[in-house]
Order: sequence, then C-alpha cells, then structure tokens
Amino acid sequence: MYPFIGLVGPSGSGKTTLIMEAIRALPDQVTMMRSVTTRPRRGPEDVASYTFVTGEEILKRHTEGHLVNLSEYANNLYAFDRRVLDATLTTRIGIQALVESAIQPLRQAGYNLHIVRIIPEGTIDQ
Repeated sequence: MYPFIGLVGPSGSGKTTLIMEAIRALPDQVTMMRSVTTRPRRGPEDVASYTFVTGEEILKRHTEGHLVNLSEYANNLYAFDRRVLDATLTTRIGIQALVESAIQPLRQAGYNLHIVRIIPEGTIDQ
C-alpha cells in the first residue's frame, strides 16, 4: 500500500497550494484523498476535496464501520471512507490537509501516514 501524506498547519499556511503543486508535479503518482463531509458546498472546487453526504448517510457509514476518524467541526461531520482510502492507496500516494486530531486514528487504522507540518514564516525563532 502506498503512503498517505498529511499536511498539518494553520489555516492559510499553504497546505492546499502544496497539495496542488504535488499533484501537478506528479500526476500519475499522487492524488488528493477526498474526505466525506456533511458541510455545504462552497464552490465547484470543493468536489476535488470532499464527497458531500447527508448527516444520515455519514452516520450510516460510521455504524457500518466504513469510516476512519469521524469528527465534528463547526457543526459539520468529517471522515475518511476506509474503502476509498484502501482503493486509492493501492495505486497512488495519497495527500490531504489534516487536522492534528486525525493523525492518530489514521495510524491506528493501519495507514502508512507521513506528516508534513507547515510552519508559517515568522512563527518560530530562527
């Protein structure tokens, strides 16, 4: 199984830009891992990052054991569908922006997760 690269950093730190650059540079080797969410779509570009489902659907998938890291943020649910992760990671490296709390559940689920921490310029002493 190929690795899953998770970019972790504050909002606006460039995670999505780095993901898009990696996919552009290695289109046959790297793909964005889509998460499942109940949040509303904000624009057409959201389809690359998310699979939009109802609250009932995400809870059904969770009950059936298909989800990894079900979490709530801003009154919306987010998770990764284990079936999608497994199918994708058999052929390509996966990449996605993650929150810190997603790291342990993904590793406990057996994924070869590599974390890249994004530290914006000026936030650490040099």
